[in-house]
Amino acid sequence: MQVAQKIPVGHVEAGLRTYNKWAPYPEECNRRMLSAVADYHFTPTSTATQALRKEGISEGIFQVGNTVIDSLLGIHNSIQQNLNQYNAQYAFLPSHPKSIILVTGHRRESFGEGFQAICQALLKIAKQHPEKYLLYPVHLNPNVRATVNALLAGYDNIKLIDPVPYDEMVYLMSRAWLIMTDSGGIQEEAPSLNKPVIVMRETTERPEGIASGCSVLGGISAESIYQNFCRINDSEIIYRQMAAALTPYGNGKSSLKIASILKNSLVTDKVKKNPPNNQQ
Repeated sequence: MQVAQKIPVGHVEAGLRTYNKWAPYPEECNRRMLSAVADYHFTPTSTATQALRKEGISEGIFQVGNTVIDSLLGIHNSIQQNLNQYNAQYAFLPSHPKSIILVTGHRRESFGEGFQAICQALLKIAKQHPEKYLLYPVHLNPNVRATVNALLAGYDNIKLIDPVPYDEMVYLMSRAWLIMTDSGGIQEEAPSLNKPVIVMRETTERPEGIASGCSVLGGISAESIYQNFCRINDSEIIYRQMAAALTPYGNGKSSLKIASILKNSLVTDKVKKNPPNNQQ
């Protein structure tokens, strides 16, 4: 619609690629289509910037970081000012700092055997490591809930809850010792909170986290996910290295950068359309 009316299009979080149209689906296809029509490509990282350049896009690329970090840090600061309220709401969580494993899983490409394997890995962790407490806000998709409830319900150290508001999710991330997810956004958010991540996917459009050491790609087989957990759990050195790795996704100022770029662009366009009168 905007393109047909010649309205400029800006793509925030441009340049993310797995080069597999089915993983994640439909995001990978949508991103590629949007790149073809966007006038402003606001990339989060140098990897994303290079992906666009390799596709022949040479103009309108601005590497600004990711706006999700802006939101995350703002909410996290607000939580610290109301911490007693959140602590009271989640008083059921264990107090030991190495107990809580926060889990999210909902990717449609994992439905079926892949998602069953993810749940089997989580169950093995819970059984083999009873000192761990798995907290899982379960997505409302029936394909997710049916498998999760069938395989993970009824265990003392697995807590299944309904999806939570974003501020509560940020609080839970801050309380977690480890995060296990197939989500894209959490791969970006967790490193800013110094939380190691096991990405329960075969591929990721956010390879920067893997490269920087914030995250590990766990795959979607039960054994692969479990072995990656054991590697982190059994080595304090590996855990600390992951927790201390610098986030590659931004410093919380991405929105300001985008606003500044658009403001300058609008001023430039206005001058081009209405050049100053040079007559004396």
